[in-house]
Amino acid sequence: MTVLIVAYNAYDADIPEVTKALEARGAQVLRLDTDAIPAAVRLSLGYGGEGGATLFAGSEAIDFTTISAVWLRGFREGRTLPKMEPDHHRVCVEAAQVSLTGLLAVPDGLQLDPQEHVRRAEQKPLQLKVAQALGLPIPPTLLSNNPDAVRAFARLGEGGMIIPFSWQ
Repeated sequence: MTVLIVAYNAYDADIPEVTKALEARGAQVLRLDTDAIPAAVRLSLGYGGEGGATLFAGSEAIDFTTISAVWLRGFREGRTLPKMEPDHHRVCVEAAQVSLTGLLAVPDGLQLDPQEHVRRAEQKPLQLKVAQALGLPIPPTLLSNNPDAVRAFARLGEGGMIIPFSWQ
């Protein structure tokens, strides 16, 4: 069994323990750091011949027919790109994201937290809609970039507000 772990370089919260457990069960573990794409890691997904899809990450070739599971832990495409014009940077990051999304659609095995599920789960309005449809209680919530609306909403609450650190 070969497991591909897709993460970003600084993400190590649980990967060493999972890698050790997988290797103890005889699995081969490969890691793809998304923040190294496209600067340090070059992705080439080739087809044809008898082998099927192959990923070339640096000098290592990975035959995608051997990957039985993919574990997605985080995406940070383009974070290691050198300084460049903002429009060029945007195009490089978008191309890296499209390439990685396409690449992750190739393996036939288990994908733990497929990318499209993660992206969908990040949508706060969708989360609230689903929770409401399931009958879960929802606290008063406002999603806004309008300072007047935020101030008015803050005046309604007696116990303060929770403000997210970052939206992606």
